[in-house]
Amino acid sequence: MHRIFSPAAIFKLIMHHNIDILAIQEPHPNLTNTSTAEYREFHHNLSQKNLTCTHTSHLLTITKNSSLGSYTSPITHSSKDGRIHITTLSTSPSVTTAIINIYAVQQNHKKYNEHSQQLLDYLNTTISTIKKQITILISFPLAT
Repeated sequence: MHRIFSPAAIFKLIMHHNIDILAIQEPHPNLTNTSTAEYREFHHNLSQKNLTCTHTSHLLTITKNSSLGSYTSPITHSSKDGRIHITTLSTSPSVTTAIINIYAVQQNHKKYNEHSQQLLDYLNTTISTIKKQITILISFPLAT
């Protein structure tokens, strides 16, 4: 997106097309920097529209609370560089879905192989961790 998009367009897209999950790569830095007025306004508007957003410096993952809010798990993971963000949804004690939002480097980038291997290593490690945490959640359900 090259960091050029309107937050209002995000809301219109979600509401008009009834989208439950929207993953955005490369958002404008003001939408991920908690000290900016744009961040506060964006999150205020999300709340008013019954949406939740988790983010890293490179990614936004927006979920609709009316359809997915009760399924959102407290298990989220982000890579140190913010290029991977994982949100999990538990629809029942035996069914969990991981939403993996990835911002990778372009294939012709000089560090493509290095970054790709780092992303794969992170995913392998994190997915193993998530599986263990999901088992714990199933064994010890969180109070709602």
